[in-house]
Formats: sequence, C-alpha cells, structure tokens
Amino acid sequence: MTKIRLSCETVQFRYIIDKLKPSFSSLNAKNIELSKSFYSKKGTLYNAQNLYTNKISNPKSKDKIDNIIKHLQ
Repeated sequence: MTKIRLSCETVQFRYIIDKLKPSFSSLNAKNIELSKSFYSKKGTLYNAQNLYTNKISNPKSKDKIDNIIKHLQ
C-alpha cells in the first residue's frame, strides 16, 4: 500500500481537501482515514477527527494553494 507523507500543516491539508472535494466523489476526511495512506510531516497517520478539527478558512499560504488549484482546473 502506498504511503503519502505530506509536508504541509494539517490545516493546509484540510483546506486543500475542501477545495478539491467538488472534483472527487469520495474525497472526505473519513475516507482519507480509512485509506490509511496519508501521513503528516511528522509521520502521524491522519484520522478523520484530526482533519475535522483543523478546519480554518485562511490557512498559511492560502493564496499559493488557491493558485495551484486554479491551474489544475
């Protein structure tokens, strides 16, 4: 199974999930937890509760994230 280690903060990852969610039918915190594939930069496996509680509307590097996602569309 592939392990994906993210080098961003959890609030940034949560923001990215929310921005990409309309493009994917099953992209949500629970499915990320069930996949057992996503790890924080410290090596901690992401769980749904952790992702639910780390939602903020203006994370660090928001403009960069928005620009990258804009170019994906």
